[in-house]
Amino acid sequence: MVKTKSYNYTYSGKLPTFQYAAEKKLQNIEFKGVSYSHYYDWLQQKELYLEASQLTNTNKLQLTNKHLIMQYPNKHLAFPLHTVRRVRVAFRRLLLPLISGGISTPLFAVALWNQLINFWFGIGIVMAGLSLLYYGWLGTHQVSIDFAQNTFNYFTDHKNPDLEKLIDHTNQIIKERDEIIA
Repeated sequence: MVKTKSYNYTYSGKLPTFQYAAEKKLQNIEFKGVSYSHYYDWLQQKELYLEASQLTNTNKLQLTNKHLIMQYPNKHLAFPLHTVRRVRVAFRRLLLPLISGGISTPLFAVALWNQLINFWFGIGIVMAGLSLLYYGWLGTHQVSIDFAQNTFNYFTDHKNPDLEKLIDHTNQIIKERDEIIA
């Protein structure tokens, strides 16, 4: 029987098995309930779908063990999970309708008051401006995906429990990843 410094020879049953000394050291390490493995392309690991949520009638947000995927009817955007810093749902007022309605309404109201434009045309533009102001003030919910240097925002129809669950799960995975790395 030959023993070397790098291997420990153990005999169990019919076939001999070799075990690295470094593997014995790794068996004593606790990994806090997660598998810390890098998702390199050359490993060819399968992508596991963890959760999904419908954002609008046509758009879908999916979480896998490798990516956060925004799926559109004709394409999808896959964000690597290791680059994502935070995912959140934020309420935002729509600035373009607010600004355009806020500018056009008083201008056309003054023009209507001074009889510079046709009465019905002026009433129509003032009502359209008020509608734009109202629509911009109502706002909408947006899913914000934060990265190290930029943020992507996506509109949602409404804030639903499936979306909240997906976002909480994603942020939990990110938090555990950051704790392991730090």
